Amino acid sequence: MVIPRSILILLLVASVYSLKVSEREVLGSNVKYPIRFAYVDRTPYWYSTNIAIGLGVPGYAPDNEYNYFALAFWTCSSALDMAGIWANALSYFTTAAGFGTTTDEIQQFLRAKYNDAGKFILVSAFGSTAFPTN
Repeated sequence: MVIPRSILILLLVASVYSLKVSEREVLGSNVKYPIRFAYVDRTPYWYSTNIAIGLGVPGYAPDNEYNYFALAFWTCSSALDMAGIWANALSYFTTAAGFGTTTDEIQQFLRAKYNDAGKFILVSAFGSTAFPTN
């Protein structure tokens, strides 16, 4: 039996649609579509309130369409670059800036800013500095 080409195309489209729907169900309702992903590896600001601009923190950084921010990067030995700022927030944000008085408080404050704006913050692993698969 020969299946007409139009039916094969229809089945393929239906399969892809079904896959996309099941991906969303597996990933859960917290995934926001469309995904607008920003990889943050550098900042011109390295101290106090201005560093929130470099991290893309809503309310500090200019409005943008990104809803996922990946801070670069976590390595086998430590957090570097923007992830290092996140891991050692108290060293970069002054307590006078009002973000918090401990790294944990500052991280909670920043996370709330992202979440309140419907944005998500992630940490990128490895990068070109570490070669975990070698």
